[in-house]
Amino acid sequence: MKKLLLTILFTLVLSGGAFSQSMIDLKTYMEKNQNDKDFVYYTYYRCTAVYNYATRSTTDEELRDKLRQTSAAIMSFSMEALSKEMKLDAETAIQRVTDHVELIHKNYIQDGYEYHAKTGDYFEPYMKSDLILCNELFQPIMKDILK
Repeated sequence: MKKLLLTILFTLVLSGGAFSQSMIDLKTYMEKNQNDKDFVYYTYYRCTAVYNYATRSTTDEELRDKLRQTSAAIMSFSMEALSKEMKLDAETAIQRVTDHVELIHKNYIQDGYEYHAKTGDYFEPYMKSDLILCNELFQPIMKDILK
């Protein structure tokens, strides 16, 4: 009994420092899934969600507005692309994109809370990586998207 108790205690101590993130970083996902037909849409969803998450994580109003605008632009762009590509009506495209973005956003929130509890930082390293990658992907075309 004493051995069992020590084993359980030891396991709990070791697992207490572990952190399990919900998603891999977007760059790794892109490398592994570039032949998937939905790869581009997932990238849009992830970028929309990470910008939404970043919006929650700043007190700078100007930055928050810029992040919100970028998120909305990418979301709108993905709805239009999905509607055209899959020949969906606007309402179906909006619902599909919204559902995917909300699910991913919830993962960011969950990971952010768990990471904050362990480190004091709300941005898990993969989230920072996602923001950098999304900025690299969309910044050059953002003016065209916003038209």
